[in-house]
Amino acid sequence: MLKLFVLSIFLFFSSCLSKPMEPEYKSKPTTPTPVPTVAASETVDESAPASKEYNEVFYKSVGAKLVKQSGIFGLKPLSGVSIGKDSAEIRFYVLPVSTGPLYKGFTVEESVLALKRDGSNWTAEAIRQVNKTAKAEKVAETLNAPKSGWDNLWQQLQNFDVLNVASDEKDGFEKVSWLYVIETKAKGKYHYGYFHAPKKASANKGEQNFANIFSLIADEFNAPDFKAN
Repeated sequence: MLKLFVLSIFLFFSSCLSKPMEPEYKSKPTTPTPVPTVAASETVDESAPASKEYNEVFYKSVGAKLVKQSGIFGLKPLSGVSIGKDSAEIRFYVLPVSTGPLYKGFTVEESVLALKRDGSNWTAEAIRQVNKTAKAEKVAETLNAPKSGWDNLWQQLQNFDVLNVASDEKDGFEKVSWLYVIETKAKGKYHYGYFHAPKKASANKGEQNFANIFSLIADEFNAPDFKAN
């Protein structure tokens, strides 16, 4: 009987020792965190049209900038200038979107080229806000008549529909460093339009037209700082 009891005890401990030892705490298997992927349709396209609300706000901000900029150039805001029925004024602005560091030497920061017609008489003036080292100065220059003559230039500008130019509608354009603006008052109507660094090779017809106008002005008055790409 005693032998049977001892055998039972031996078998019991043998069965316990044959079981693998398990840790007191089991770690849960880790699941890799999924990495979101951006579909092609969700990527940012800086040439895509911005929202209507965004464009309206920016358009108004450009109008406010023109009023301020006119004062900097020593001009009256064109929106408030009285123009006779046989008169016209057109201003071509090249403005930095954000002023960068001043470099040594003679650096043009912002400029305007203004054409004025009073009846059959035309005048042209270029005003540049420049930096000589760290001091800003305004430099005004009365320009000679355009290379092709006033009548021919005016006809070309009308062919480009300069009194009704379009405005930029791209999103992300605030990253570009130069803002080109055409401001006009003629035939009882005030208007302005703008593009950021307009390119003649653009697929946008309005942008092409805008760049061609600035290139025309630059060539006619030998003012390369007004030339668009």
